[in-house]
Formats: sequence, structure tokens, C-alpha cells
Amino acid sequence: MRLKLSSLLAAVCMLYGQAFAAPALPAHADIRDSGFVYCVSGQVNTFNPQKVSSGLIVDTLAAQLYDRLLDVDPYTYRLVPELAESWEVLDNGATYRFHLRNNVPFQTTAWFKPTRNFNADDVIFTFGRIFNRDHPWHNVNGSSFPYFDSLQFADSVESVRKLDSHTVEFRLKRPDASFLWHLATHYASVMSAEYAAKLAQNDRQELIDRQPVGTGPFRLEEYRSGQYIRLQRHPAYWRGKPLMPQVVVDLGSGGTGRLSKLLTGECDVLAWPAASQLSILRDDPRLRLTLRPGMNIAWLAFNTAKPPLDNPEVRHALALAINNQRLYSLSDYRFGFNKPALRHHFYRVPRDDALLLRQRLTNFNKLLGLNDGVQPRMLGPVTEQFGDRVGCRHVGELIRFAHIRQVIVIDARYRAGDHLRVQRVGANRRFDRLIVFRERAIV
Repeated sequence: MRLKLSSLLAAVCMLYGQAFAAPALPAHADIRDSGFVYCVSGQVNTFNPQKVSSGLIVDTLAAQLYDRLLDVDPYTYRLVPELAESWEVLDNGATYRFHLRNNVPFQTTAWFKPTRNFNADDVIFTFGRIFNRDHPWHNVNGSSFPYFDSLQFADSVESVRKLDSHTVEFRLKRPDASFLWHLATHYASVMSAEYAAKLAQNDRQELIDRQPVGTGPFRLEEYRSGQYIRLQRHPAYWRGKPLMPQVVVDLGSGGTGRLSKLLTGECDVLAWPAASQLSILRDDPRLRLTLRPGMNIAWLAFNTAKPPLDNPEVRHALALAINNQRLYSLSDYRFGFNKPALRHHFYRVPRDDALLLRQRLTNFNKLLGLNDGVQPRMLGPVTEQFGDRVGCRHVGELIRFAHIRQVIVIDARYRAGDHLRVQRVGANRRFDRLIVFRERAIV
């Protein structure tokens, strides 16, 4: 577990007005008298988090525009109700029944005025579009739903049906203990079926992902590409009227530019500061630096369908080669902090395995069946917030050990969460010996 740095990412901070010290501000009455400016790096290609694998819409905007059936408590990491007041697990985990919350209104926007509250039809529409390839909305703005496609959910969900106006049931083809957790991600944000019907009536289906309508605490008011996003509060929000009338998300500056805006008072909140900026932020008495634990899971995925990684001895040798003690001691490669999980699965190499490792590494190339100059490749993520490859480099350093040094190659050519591209790369004969480093933040 590592410490994740963000001054104000969680929606609860926007909703309930946590105080953050900031520099003396110039007179920006049109914004500061009724909200604040949130500076973050990123691009917006869609306002539907289901259509992307990562980025600003998932990390920041989804929690403001939409709600999900379930949420995850950021401190206990337990599932908690959101649009679903309660749920039942049936058939040994193959059926999930959700009892939906009453009196949850959708946002009224310049492009849509709802005539009813949230109900089961919205859940059926949202997930039917994702899972059902024959759904009339499945191919609108492309048929890709990256997160759920990577999980092969379309092949896992047998049906999503409405039992009554506030009860829905998901039936899976086989039990899946992780199903509820996937519904608690921002990729599972619930859309309005009534809004979709209006767009279809006007033959403007493509607008559903560009002009969002959700049940979240804020609605989209204005978007200027590459400049800013203006959010206005949803006064009928089911949790209560948000304290902030508006939030402006500033997209117009890079890392040092965003820091300068914070120091000069043009930004009230700076998200995802660089590690090199931490000392400046700590030392300025006008600023408050907020840290909280973030649960992240990182792992190596082997392509076991092709040799030599179909050989358990090869995979065992690679697993033994990971320097876990160095992994403990490494500071986090993004922020300079590292905190191991309380319960971890790091494999401590016993004496016998250490001997086995030396024996295997002695003839590692022979074990892999590699000729000179032929090397397996390891893919590593390039995150949009940080835009660097140091994560891949550190993971490679952890594995490089003795003779493996000549075998592992770091090849950072996909962004974090780009699961489908990794699958396509893995199917290419040039990547017969594919090792993938994957990381996922669960927050």
C-alpha cells in the first residue's frame, strides 16, 4: 500500500467543504465567491467513464457527474450502498439482486429536463448497453467499453432484468466473487434511460457521451477543450444540496504551470503534484498538503499460452528472481513514499528455493529456449497523470538478477488500463514471450 497524494480528489471533499489553506487570492468574484478552482492535468475525450480506460473522467469527473450502485469506503475498503440501498447474493454468487434507492432525481441541464426519478429502467439501460452486443446503444460512439471488455463481462453476464421499478437482478453464467467490486468502480456509473430515449427520438444518440446527465452532486455547465470544465451543483442531489455552487476544473497548464497557479492564487487545489514539488508544498505555510493511503495492486501477468512461459519452471524462476527485500526498501516511484500492505503475498525465498534459483539462473537462457539476441518483452504502464516510465524501470530493476539481466526488456508502449491493446500485442507472434506488468488503483 502506498500513500497517494492529492489535495482534493474525493467527491466528499467537494460536497462537504473541507477547509484547505490557500494563498491570498486575487478578486475572482465570478468563481471564488461561489466555488473554487481545481487544477489538474488531463484531457477529456468523452464524459462517459464507461468509454475510457483511465484519465480525468474516471479519476476526477465521474464522481461529480454520476453515481454507482455501490461505493467503496475509502478508509475501510468495504462495499457501501449508493444507488442500491441493499443487495442480496444468491445461487452461490451467480445471482445478484439489488434493491434501489427511492427519490433520486437526475440533473436538469440545458439539454435535458427529466420527468421522473432514477429507477430500475436506468440500471437495465446502463448495463444492457455495456454487456449486450445486440443492444441498440451498444455501438453508439464505438462498441468499446475498455474496463468491462478487459474483464470479458459480456461473456460472463447471462442477463440483467427488472423485477419491479426498484429491484434489478444480475444473473451470471458462473459465480464471481469480484462482481460487486466491479460495480463499485466509476466505470459502472449509471446513466439515464429517459435521456437516451429522448436522444434516440431526435436521432442524436452520439450526444449521450458528450452531454452528460447523471444523478451526481454536480452537473456539466460548460466545457472548453484544453482550457477548463465548469461544474454547477445539482440542487436536488439525493444526499443533500452540495455546499459549493460551482467548481472549475482548470486544464490549461502543465506540472510547473499548475504549481505556479497554486502559489499565485489562481488555483485553490492542485491535484497530483510531482514528487519534486513536495518540498515546496510542505514549506509554504499558506498551503495544506493532504495525504491518505491508497490501495494499489501490482502484479506480473505471464502469457502462458506460448513457450517458454507455458513451462511452470520458467515462471517459477522469474518469480524467485524478484528481489522482494529491495521491493520493500524502494520508495514509491511516483511520490517518494512507500507503505507496504498489512497483509502481503511477497514470497520469501527459503534456503532450498534459493539454491534452486541459482541452479535455474545458471542455465536460464537454455531453460527459456532462447537464441542469442532473442528476448522476451515486458510491457509496463505509462500513467496519464504522471506521463513517465519510471514505474516500468523500477519493476524491471526488481526482476533483473544475475543472468536474467540479459533476458528482461522493458517496453513501455501502452497506457495504464489499456487492457485490449495488451491483449492484441500478446497475440502478435513478435511477442510470443510476453510478460506484462500491471497495476490497478482501487480508490
